Amino acid sequence: MELIGVAVCVIAVAAVLFVIFAIPAVLQLKKTLASADSFLVSMEGSLKTLVEDEVKPMVRSINSTMAEVEGVAKGARQGVEAINDTLEAFRGVGNMVRSVKEAVSGSVSGLAAYKVGLMAGVLNFIQSLFSRKGKEVGQ
Repeated sequence: MELIGVAVCVIAVAAVLFVIFAIPAVLQLKKTLASADSFLVSMEGSLKTLVEDEVKPMVRSINSTMAEVEGVAKGARQGVEAINDTLEAFRGVGNMVRSVKEAVSGSVSGLAAYKVGLMAGVLNFIQSLFSRKGKEVGQ
């Protein structure tokens, strides 16, 4: 036999083996599909009742809870924005207080230096007066 004849025989044997194993598998698949169909038909009323009695009310409850959570989140967001505005106002007041403190500190230190200089000048003047009088008295 030639190589082509051997290949044809191998393909024929493979096809026969495929048919032998495929027939029981197809028959079992047919039984399984019939069983699944009968199960779904029997559960159709139960599933409809389950969806109507359990799932739909649960979905409504979840939707209402989500709406409440949205409202609370919106209120919290507004509260945070109000707190941010208040903190911004406090920062402005703090900056103003700091500016006033610096201005007052500068003025007070300048005033203190002016007072010290004035006192030194007055003391120098008084000393020079007394030193002149002492010279005049001693002459």
